[in-house]
Amino acid sequence: MFLVDRYLTRAAERSPDRVALSVPGAGAERRHVRYAELEGLVERAADAFSALGLRRGDRLLAASDNSLELVVSAFGAMRAGGCFSLLHPATKGRKIGEIVARCTPKVLVLGDRQAALEPEIRGAAHGADPRTLVLGASFEEALAGASPAPRPSRIDLDLAAIFWTSGSTGVPKGVMLAHQNMKSTTVSIATYLENRADDVILSALPLSFGYGWFQVTASMRMGACVALERGFQMAYPLIEAIARERATGLPGVPTLFSLLLSLRELDTTMLESLRYWTVAGAAMAPAQVRRMREVAPKAQPFVMYGLTECTRVTYLPPGDLEDRPLSCGLGMPNQDAWVEREDGAPAAPGEVGELIIRGANVMRGYWQDPEGTARALRPGRVPGEVELRSGDLFKADGEGYLYFVARKDDVIKSGGQKVSPREIEAALLEHPGIAECAVIPVEDAMLGQAAKAFLVPKADATLDEKEVKRHLQKLLEDYMIPKQWAIVESLPKSENGKILKRELK
Repeated sequence: MFLVDRYLTRAAERSPDRVALSVPGAGAERRHVRYAELEGLVERAADAFSALGLRRGDRLLAASDNSLELVVSAFGAMRAGGCFSLLHPATKGRKIGEIVARCTPKVLVLGDRQAALEPEIRGAAHGADPRTLVLGASFEEALAGASPAPRPSRIDLDLAAIFWTSGSTGVPKGVMLAHQNMKSTTVSIATYLENRADDVILSALPLSFGYGWFQVTASMRMGACVALERGFQMAYPLIEAIARERATGLPGVPTLFSLLLSLRELDTTMLESLRYWTVAGAAMAPAQVRRMREVAPKAQPFVMYGLTECTRVTYLPPGDLEDRPLSCGLGMPNQDAWVEREDGAPAAPGEVGELIIRGANVMRGYWQDPEGTARALRPGRVPGEVELRSGDLFKADGEGYLYFVARKDDVIKSGGQKVSPREIEAALLEHPGIAECAVIPVEDAMLGQAAKAFLVPKADATLDEKEVKRHLQKLLEDYMIPKQWAIVESLPKSENGKILKRELK
């Protein structure tokens, strides 16, 4: 039997005094939490959550910036027999409430910034009534006042986490991962990255992002350290953090590396501790990869591809980067991935088709969405297995190296976030002056992709870009706001009235 929180327990038994987490503290201070201390906090959190009614199979939902308490909440929920679900810290109150209504958590954990949204959250929760803990006083009181609770019987097929991702419909999908799924992903990633106990992984990625969360599990598996940051809005603090923590690993999205490389005078000695860096979440331009290799010549670069439904699919071995700069690599260990034509036959080398994934890392399905699950997961060729349709178009060369071509749907990957055009369109259509709209992806040097909005004004209405942006900022996260705009008289349509986005592109 394997359970994800056992990584922490084993590391605490082996190396109780080793630093597990470096986290933001008060002001500019950092807090260094050792494995024994972290294990104790998780035990108390499990007791506290049990006292609040969380039982085997129940959910804990949390919305907060990266913090010690967020890690403790996730591991504490699993230890109590439930599962955790983390939301991006920029998530609006209405969307948090809608997700509360869908997954009916027993416990809701909110950061300081998110606590002010609680009335809006409950207004959109449609009667769901979780017990709310706010990071700070109420969270600490809950942990301090909890009595020891018996641990439930658990197996590795139990649900460990739900990660939320926007699909082509614009409705967030809850990707269900069991302990078994998370173990497979963790072991595979740590294997090809060759993680070890003396690693310090600097992660500015939100823990709500699977890419960010698995930095924690991969580190704890080896008894290493994760240094959490609260984002990467500015370049120099990121460089300072790498040097301060003596980071050996740097996971990022293209936006993070663009920001880093934007410094006019980059002191490359501050990057000398890096042993490797990884990029996923969106395609990184070969020119950026080359520049990163110049400024961090001692670090091995890993270009990767993944999706929330299985976390990671491919990685490009650093030694192959020169010969295949446009490839996203080979399937990772303990997984099969291949390109398939529309008729189900394997695609020939160079032929474009959909990428299909088979492995223990593939999700259990979408939370309370049997139709969506049936579209994404199909019966496998081996009896009792399932295979994941990625929804992305790929091609492979004669040696099996994979190349991303395009997305079958219109989801935009912007700065490592999946952005649904339909969700933006729905928010735009709440504006009183907009009659029709369409949102498409456009290339962006910093974000990889950005959203461009085409707006058709209502009769006698005058649209102002700044005013429309203010309208969207009330409804959407900042990373979803379009960067480009066009006001047009009409949108191209098919005979049945469907907007032809391909003509807008």
